[in-house]
Amino acid sequence: MAGVLLLAGCASGPKFSGLVSVPADKAVVYIYRPKQVMGWGGLIPVNSGWRVCPNGDDCVRLWPGGYCVNVLPPGTNVFTGSLESPDGLLDVAHSNEKLCVTNLEPAKVYFMKLSVGAFTSKLTPVEPAEGEKALAHYKLETP
Repeated sequence: MAGVLLLAGCASGPKFSGLVSVPADKAVVYIYRPKQVMGWGGLIPVNSGWRVCPNGDDCVRLWPGGYCVNVLPPGTNVFTGSLESPDGLLDVAHSNEKLCVTNLEPAKVYFMKLSVGAFTSKLTPVEPAEGEKALAHYKLETP
């Protein structure tokens, strides 16, 4: 039974199989969510999904160990997120958080790590070599 509960909070898509091709007029952003061991005595729902929405569209629920791929227009892009947990109070507290505002260049690949906290969450840019290496251990989540 404990194994079933552990699997319920993990990413379930296919493993990372390589970078997608980047259109000349778009930017590609990989977002991944590391697994967390403990959540501040329950204040952080580490096994719950977090919806990540680039520019309010194409939201993806990221589970621990999951990643998503976003093909976005160049220029300013705003990423928001919301908690989706069994605790409605926490969901309200973590509703439509601004995770990151970034300026993307066309034909470039970006990597961002989702950090989940007790009071706020954020997306942090990661160096391409580090991001691609990390993705080898993650599973794809789709809208």
